[in-house]
This record gives sequence, structure tokens and C-alpha cells, in this order.
Amino acid sequence: MGCDIHIMVEKLVNGKWIAQSGVNESDVAYYKEMLESKKNNPDGNYGHLTEDYIEECIKRASKTILHDWIYGDRNYDLFSILADVRNGYGFAGVKTGDGFIPISEPRGVPKDVGVDYAHWVNEWNGDGHSHSYHTVRQLVEYPHWESRVTKCGVVSENEYKVFKEKGYPESWCGDCSGRDIVKVTNREMDSIIDGSTLRGVDKKYFTSVEWKDAYKNRIHGFFSESVPKLKELAGDDLDSVRIVFFFDN
Repeated sequence: MGCDIHIMVEKLVNGKWIAQSGVNESDVAYYKEMLESKKNNPDGNYGHLTEDYIEECIKRASKTILHDWIYGDRNYDLFSILADVRNGYGFAGVKTGDGFIPISEPRGVPKDVGVDYAHWVNEWNGDGHSHSYHTVRQLVEYPHWESRVTKCGVVSENEYKVFKEKGYPESWCGDCSGRDIVKVTNREMDSIIDGSTLRGVDKKYFTSVEWKDAYKNRIHGFFSESVPKLKELAGDDLDSVRIVFFFDN
């Protein structure tokens, strides 16, 4: 079963934590990329959608004010860093690497939580877990953003070529299986690619790889987009803004 995060931003105003709403710019960017793809390839992945429909989605997303605007993707590496959730493993317990040093273990719901977040928590009741919170200062001053973590995954033949060229794959999975799928060692994959080992008829080859990457590179838009927005909202007082969050699965 998958796991998702639910984040709200709170700002300290006159001694009380108040939820801050905003536009989910990631959604806007997603629809803009969709529109560009549609224009470049009308019969591609979005061939069933019209440009007018996608443009309307962009307008709607640009005007919709949300409590959970700061981040909404599913990124287990981020979950690991924020609260030690899914740390080193993914769906069905598949190993994804050595794991991260978390900012902290889940701290629970803060005692001085704002009314909007408290209501959100009550709505989810027991379906929410690993409740926690971090101030912007705790996010910014986390000492491991530049640390490197070992990741692992299973890649296709083409992605193995990318891995050999770049030192990391651009796409991978925790594991794979199927009638025509054959999992081989790296050495065997090399020999299949260079032709010294004959291919099986209609067989698709996969192999396991490991690579290292900086923590900050593993959490995509959160480090490069969400944290700067939080810093801007906090201004000179990095303790005046925090994220409060929990997970569901």
C-alpha cells in the first residue's frame, strides 16, 4: 500500500499558530507541462484532452487557494528525512537504499496547534499516522542536506546504459517480475549488451544497481521550491513559520 503526506503551513501571529493558504504551484507547473506536451505531440499521452481544457485547468489551479499548497507529491525519501517514515524501503517492504538520517522521529501533534490543522487531524482520525512538525529553522539548519546516501533499484537494459554513462539511473523500480522478464547480474547484463551472451526470444532483461546521491537531490521540489517559499514567508524569524504534517497509507 502506498503512503502519502499531508502538510499544512502555520505562521505564528500574536502568539497563535495560524494556517497559511496558498496556490499549489506544482499543480500549475504540471498542467503547463501537459499543455506543452499536447502542443508538441497532439496525439501523444494527452491526445484525449483538448488544449482549451488544459488551459482551463491551469487557470483553475492558479486561482485555487489551498491549505496543503506547499507540497503534495509522494516522495519516500522526503518522508524518511522529515520523520523516518518509509526509510530505506518502499512499497511492500522493498529495499530502496541504506536510509537517511531523519531530522527527528515523529514528534506528534504540537500542543499549541492551530485550529485548522487540529480540525484536519480530527477529520482523518486514526487514518493519519506519524504526526510531526518542523520550523523553517529546523529545515534550513538540518546538517545533512549535502550528505550522500546509497540508493538501490532494479533497472531495464536501457536504464542500465544510462546508469553506466551517468553513474545513476533516471528511472528504476524496487523490483519486477513477469513471464518474459529475466533478472541478471551486472556482469551478465554487460555481456548481453555487448553481444557476447545470446538473448532469449522476447525476453526483457533487468538488473540491480546501487548509486550515491546527495540528500537534497533526492527530494526534488521540496528542497528547491518549498523550502525557499517557507523562508520567504518567515522573513527574519525562521521560528515563526512551521510545517505540521502526518501520513496515511
